[in-house]
Amino acid sequence: STRKVRKALNLCKKILPDMHLDVATIYNDISQIYYDQGDYGKAIEYWTKTFEIQKALLSPNHPDVARTCNSLSEAFYKDGALELALALRGKSYVIDSNNLPDDRPHVLNGVLWMRNMEKEHPACNIFRILRPSAPDSSSTSASTEREECCIT
Repeated sequence: STRKVRKALNLCKKILPDMHLDVATIYNDISQIYYDQGDYGKAIEYWTKTFEIQKALLSPNHPDVARTCNSLSEAFYKDGALELALALRGKSYVIDSNNLPDDRPHVLNGVLWMRNMEKEHPACNIFRILRPSAPDSSSTSASTEREECCIT
């Protein structure tokens, strides 16, 4: 339950700095609980905290960063933010494809997910997502803030 994980987080924060990978792990656990409950906004909030800690402490190509990007992608997709979900899934795919052989499940699942998105949403351009250019001027400042927080 969320209560037990939050209690663990409070204990952890008493003895560890806020920017510690164990704190990130607990944020990840809280995120998964909210995701499973269908509270995608809260899941995104805590996965973003996880990502910020990982970004500060791990290399940008670390597999844990890819997993968090993948989780954020799923939550943003469920929350209706398709472009952001695709961008994060693309980031996860790039990290995985740089670190793993092409036949590994994480790499294959990333490709399958993106191909399915192309079928469901023909207007989305996966190649633009994987090789981003200038931001689209039609995006809102709120989505731009969320994108900058999560993708960079």
